[in-house]
Amino acid sequence: MNDYGRPAGVCGRPLLVQFLLLVAGVFAGWALTGEKSTGLPVGIRMDYLVKPLTSNPIIDMVLAFGALLLVAALLMEALTTPELDRRWYPLLLVALAIGGYLGHAARIIAAGGVWLNMGAIFVAVIELPMIMFVTSVLVQRTWLLIREPESGADRHPARSPLRSQAHLLACGAVAAWWLVGDLSVTPEPGADLDYLVQPLPYVSMSPAIDVLLGSVALALAAATLLVTAITAERGRWLAQFFGALVLGGLLGGFGRVLTAGGSGVDLGAAVVLLAGPPLLVAGAVALGWRTTRLRRAETELLGV
Repeated sequence: MNDYGRPAGVCGRPLLVQFLLLVAGVFAGWALTGEKSTGLPVGIRMDYLVKPLTSNPIIDMVLAFGALLLVAALLMEALTTPELDRRWYPLLLVALAIGGYLGHAARIIAAGGVWLNMGAIFVAVIELPMIMFVTSVLVQRTWLLIREPESGADRHPARSPLRSQAHLLACGAVAAWWLVGDLSVTPEPGADLDYLVQPLPYVSMSPAIDVLLGSVALALAAATLLVTAITAERGRWLAQFFGALVLGGLLGGFGRVLTAGGSGVDLGAAVVLLAGPPLLVAGAVALGWRTTRLRRAETELLGV
């Protein structure tokens, strides 16, 4: 039994919980990403940078379902375990995200194609270094929380969370923009697309580069959570941080819908144009109201 009168199980060991979430994330990322090999005509040999494991859609579905069940069970137990308070939540979620990144990267590197696998090169040059960076921050923050739980608190805890919310809002918008990708329909030869809102000059680099840009933004968001949300002072801001990230994601996703090209009336863009602004304004007002209350409470606590 532990100090809280509960059996000292898996969730009594935060490092083990992080490891299990990391492993579950790898399997979920691998299975949910799916086969990324290029479709080639019969008789043409496919080149591999790394020979992949044998898989099929049924195995991937079962693997993904099992991994997601394990993730849900671990997170639900973590929410009800006193040893894992709010300071641990961002560490656990980022460990899960790192696993998902690794599973996704493995799929891209193991994809078959003709001659040069550009996606694998971008993964090796951009995504893997970002994963290593976030992992190093995760290890540092985990060690800090184990050794000195309160050492990350500063004198004025209301200042840094405001910058963190701005960073997460921007990261969410950039990640959603590139991960959603260009939603324009494929025009018929010689036909021009109609736009409700003219898109930016660069709506898409390539599917691989778009995913990598979105992954970089998510990695920066993960690093922001790790830096700002592991102390007791930061734990109460966790809902604000995720709210800012979701609000940014909605902004980027709505932007993609509005700037998508189509033929004739775009019903999706019309719905977003009518419902999107009120939803974003309501989210921003709720975020600002809650932020103001938290700042006021912390200012009163500090006596300044």
